[in-house]
Amino acid sequence: MSLIKIYKRGKDEGLDYVFFSPIFATPTHPEAKGIGLDMLTKACKSTQMKVFALGGINENNYQKCLDAGASGVAAISMFKK
Repeated sequence: MSLIKIYKRGKDEGLDYVFFSPIFATPTHPEAKGIGLDMLTKACKSTQMKVFALGGINENNYQKCLDAGASGVAAISMFKK
């Protein structure tokens, strides 16, 4: 299913925002590969809903997620220090 169809379905169901993950590789879920900033950018541009970036977010890359169009980020390891 395409991102546009997923977001349209979410909008039709009354969602206000979505979480998009994992953007980067993360020690919390080592089996999951990061999908990258290009996919995050596409996701953000394909919907009017707020998109929050998750997965491998840290103090060195969170701004890149915001620059890609994310409305915000969520992180575990960044705040555990």
